[in-house]
Amino acid sequence: YLTYEGEANCTIEELLSYHDIGSSDSYDSIPAGTVITGIVTSSDEHGNCYKFINIQDETGAIQIKIANTALYYKYKVGQRVYINCDGLVLGYYRKLPQLGWWVNGAMEAIPTAKEAVYIFRDNLVGNAPEPLSITSTGQINDSYYNMLVKIENCYFNNGGQLTFSEPSTATSRTITLVGGGTIEVRTSNYADFAQNILPEGTGNIVGLLTRYNNYNQLVIRSL
Repeated sequence: YLTYEGEANCTIEELLSYHDIGSSDSYDSIPAGTVITGIVTSSDEHGNCYKFINIQDETGAIQIKIANTALYYKYKVGQRVYINCDGLVLGYYRKLPQLGWWVNGAMEAIPTAKEAVYIFRDNLVGNAPEPLSITSTGQINDSYYNMLVKIENCYFNNGGQLTFSEPSTATSRTITLVGGGTIEVRTSNYADFAQNILPEGTGNIVGLLTRYNNYNQLVIRSL
């Protein structure tokens, strides 16, 4: 099986601290020799996590931009990976933390040919982290973004009426939390469940918590 010989020397929370708080759509350098590790929580198998993987440790989570598609074959949910951050930059796209490749003065997705330079799988696939429970949007802080979460006791405002996405563009649908607040469920029109009708009734939804500026968004991986 896969083995990484090195070790992490930085938590994801520490990595995120290198960002200039308050700036958006900005890019920050990372100290040389920085290595992080985390467990994969995303999956593009059903078409709704396009060209990125999310990893998280006990302190936080980060999205990693990768130019490749069909990433779930290699980076399965529950797989531990190590990231060598040399040559990568920390970006905040619309306030969402991301890691990417620095080229020609801008952050790009890590090219497929360069993945093996930065991303290393370790050991057999294990269990994914338990989703972080959210019962009210009031409990969300910056450390929650990119984490695997479970939105509890919530319902779609248009359940039973609309599809997850419009046919020609990615679409946001609102869920209301009985405990307080709303979150937008963001679905790609390329997701294999994009044209499914939103479920009715109150229940729990598991996905990746993201943001677009000051709006909370949830990206679900599959039905």
